[in-house]
Amino acid sequence: MQRSAAAARAELERLADQGLRWGLRHGDASLDNIHVDQDGIVYFYDFDLAGPGWQVEDLAGALSTAFADSFLQGYVDERPLPEVELRALPWLRILAHIDNLKFHLIDKPATMGSATLTEGWVDRAFEGLADAARDAGC
Repeated sequence: MQRSAAAARAELERLADQGLRWGLRHGDASLDNIHVDQDGIVYFYDFDLAGPGWQVEDLAGALSTAFADSFLQGYVDERPLPEVELRALPWLRILAHIDNLKFHLIDKPATMGSATLTEGWVDRAFEGLADAARDAGC
């Protein structure tokens, strides 16, 4: 985990020098935090994790799903991304998995008790991190 985090940090610092955009991001862009009305207008809500960060990071969550390639292709067909942001996504995916592990190993047990550790979330988070690190080549 430490090696993957260090590699991701170093790569993101390098990409920041190449124009990776920092700014306001949603922080939890997922299907359960959007609404699409009958006119096709998308509304985001649940902004408790919103704040400053790498703006493209909101796409990282979808890259750990079975439909990652289709999602990303559909996204860039509608809103092209600079190459620097596309190169950042695998590294942001690693950091998202590490953040998820912190939530499930530290934050959630602190508020809900250690019984939550046996629900499978931790195992899946470690598997996701391993997959993300492997995909990024570290």
